[in-house]
Order: sequence, then structure tokens, then C-alpha cells
Amino acid sequence: MTHLKLYSLIVLFIYFAVLLVAVAKEKKNRTILDYFFGGRTLPFWALSVTFIAS
Repeated sequence: MTHLKLYSLIVLFIYFAVLLVAVAKEKKNRTILDYFFGGRTLPFWALSVTFIAS
């Protein structure tokens, strides 16, 4: 196995390890509103402006 292939496999393994840690630490959705809004609230005026702009 060449050095380039070995380095590529190591980098790929580190990438997937970091990805796995990020997914494991992610805040879980408790309700359907958490899924769609990310647990955030938006004032009515900002929501209205968003709908009008689109």
C-alpha cells in the first residue's frame, strides 16, 4: 500500500470519526415543532415579512 493510500484512509477515518461525534452530540428533536423550527421562535412580524418576501 502506498503512502498516499495510507494517508487517504487515515484522513477518511478521522473525518468519519468527527462526523460520528457530531451526530452523537446533536440536540435531539423532542416534538415536530423542534424538527421544523429547530426549537427557535420567530416573532410574528418577522414571519410576516418572510412570507411576503417569498
